[in-house]
Amino acid sequence: MLRPDASLAYADDFAQVSPHLILQAVESIGLEPDGSSLPLNSYENRVVRLGMLEADPVIVKFYRPHSWQAAHILEEHQLCLQLAQANLPVNAPLTFDQQSLFNYQGFYFALYPYQVHRSRVWEDDNEYLDALYQLGHLFARIHTQSRKITYQHRPHFDWCRQWQQAWHIILATPWLTKIQTSQLTALETSLRSLIESRLAHVKSSRLQPIQGDAHLGNLLWTPSPYLIDFDDSIQGLPVQDLWMLAQAEDPKEEALRWSELIDGYQEEATFPFHELAWIEILRTLRILEHTAWLVLHRNEAAFATLANIQTADFWSQILLHLHRQENALKQAPLTLNA
Repeated sequence: MLRPDASLAYADDFAQVSPHLILQAVESIGLEPDGSSLPLNSYENRVVRLGMLEADPVIVKFYRPHSWQAAHILEEHQLCLQLAQANLPVNAPLTFDQQSLFNYQGFYFALYPYQVHRSRVWEDDNEYLDALYQLGHLFARIHTQSRKITYQHRPHFDWCRQWQQAWHIILATPWLTKIQTSQLTALETSLRSLIESRLAHVKSSRLQPIQGDAHLGNLLWTPSPYLIDFDDSIQGLPVQDLWMLAQAEDPKEEALRWSELIDGYQEEATFPFHELAWIEILRTLRILEHTAWLVLHRNEAAFATLANIQTADFWSQILLHLHRQENALKQAPLTLNA
């Protein structure tokens, strides 16, 4: 999700984070790197695998400046450490003298154990359905544990605030044609009305700490699942940790995936069936926030490979996706038997 205080453009915050600075930072807490490093895929933060003298490699994560304050990061660490202590397969930060977060020359950084787990490709739909059952069970265990704490500093899910923030950023971009601006403005009104109408019939849920960005790219397998990257962890809805895992082009296939996820979930905890009404709302919000995120990072060279947001083609595709969501929100929400 977008940071609550996101501005209209980020500078290239990591220009100073050189390989030499990373080595110096790790040495500053008493560790001995062997000089070998491998950059890992991460757009929001700077993440590298670092070789160590007479020790296993570690993952070093430098947090984007001005993105999170120390209190935000430490709450995320507290959750991950609590989950790991409960024998849940999550990648918790390493601690040194009971400290998990460090600062070097103004950059916050943390170290994580290097995991040999791998991403996974499923041979067919049935194999993936089996995996979804495992994931449902895993997230039920995670949610049961995370419910024991309440975030005081990290953001709390607020679709209205997030909606307004994303639209403000999108409509302020200079690359929209007048026609596209008009179409987007009309869509904003229509989509907001459809969401408000849907939510008028949905009972409220208790928010709790969640992973916040649960998709297959944040899961490793051994072959059992192992969850990484809690950088987007917020106080949110349990369904926010599940909907991306179940999404499919075919509505019948998506319903089948949800059935497997929920069956696994209910082995460990009671699933909040009323939160299924949030699926299309969350899908719409992700399109908006991802688009706004690309706009915010437009000055960084690494993001140019993701999308060319300065073209009319890009914004035509966004309009197409949002029209699809408009149609989806006009349909009845997914319902499954408890």
